Amino acid sequence: DGVADDSEAIQKIVEFAIKNKISIESNSLKYAISKTIIIPNNFNNTFLNDRKITLDFGESDFIMTQDVTLFTSGYYDNGVLKTNYDTPKMFANSFQVVLSGFTISSRVGYLTATMLKIQDWHQGCEIKNIASHVCRTMLESNNNFYTKFTKIDASYSEGGFIGTRFIFKNEHNLCAFERLSATNSNIGYQFNASLTACTFRQNSLEGMNIGAQFNSAVYDLAIADCYEENIGNVAYQFNDYTFSVKFIGGYCNFIEHPEAHFLEYKPSP
Repeated sequence: DGVADDSEAIQKIVEFAIKNKISIESNSLKYAISKTIIIPNNFNNTFLNDRKITLDFGESDFIMTQDVTLFTSGYYDNGVLKTNYDTPKMFANSFQVVLSGFTISSRVGYLTATMLKIQDWHQGCEIKNIASHVCRTMLESNNNFYTKFTKIDASYSEGGFIGTRFIFKNEHNLCAFERLSATNSNIGYQFNASLTACTFRQNSLEGMNIGAQFNSAVYDLAIADCYEENIGNVAYQFNDYTFSVKFIGGYCNFIEHPEAHFLEYKPSP
């Protein structure tokens, strides 16, 4: 009903789904959330237990009653479920997990905690169909490979250039970043470590001071069919060396911001 605290119930069903290798699908409901929900790692590479697990919340609304992270990835340490975010890279990765289908709203004002903190998700994993207009940072992603980030709307409805909406830490290889929105952010998409063989496609860079910022080397990146408008400073900023970055198609309008730049990059030595 969006009033009674549903944190523990959601936690239990997520653990049950991962343990028993089954997908869950919710009706479109309202869930009141006060605690972070940990998604255990789905690591099992045997033929008998290798199964895709979808956690689809059916366009439900997660109503935050505390300014805390909504979902984080995790692991069992001697039977105790803990978050793995910002721990050393694990090789018991999560495979074939899909997190999908919800909005995030708030009863405690603008949310400063990161809503999603995901680490060590690999082949077949997806994070998709999620929206919020009330958070400073929607996603922090750490060491995720072969993962799709699709249809995530992290706009901010009050205007101004506020927060860094998507943060990608450490390595990201063979990932797809598609149909993302980070309107009214200071930095829309920030990549803080090496990026290899990835696509950045049909994303919105609108209402941002810096659109996409790359702070480490980039190897083979295709930027295609994106939308750049109302940029305060620069749409694409490469602060380290680039090796094969391609711009394909897209739309750019700097009419109201003639001082802005489309591209800044570190020149070759």
